[in-house]
Amino acid sequence: MNLLSFKKMLKEQSPEYLAELQAKTGLTKPELAERLMMSLKSWDNLISKNCSQKLPGVKFELLLLLAGKHPEYILTKR
Repeated sequence: MNLLSFKKMLKEQSPEYLAELQAKTGLTKPELAERLMMSLKSWDNLISKNCSQKLPGVKFELLLLLAGKHPEYILTKR
């Protein structure tokens, strides 16, 4: 993934897409919020229909990894 395509993915994230990624992780909202080092309220705000905020780049990339949707990398357990 080049930097331009990642920036495009980052820019185009929507609340619906973030909620879809969360579902793919298999984690509950509180578990994912903790993993992303944010409050549950912040996560709920990001996935609400009226939110225009974006998940910061590093956290978005981690979410893609956790959901198995990262275009270049996969996570494996030790």
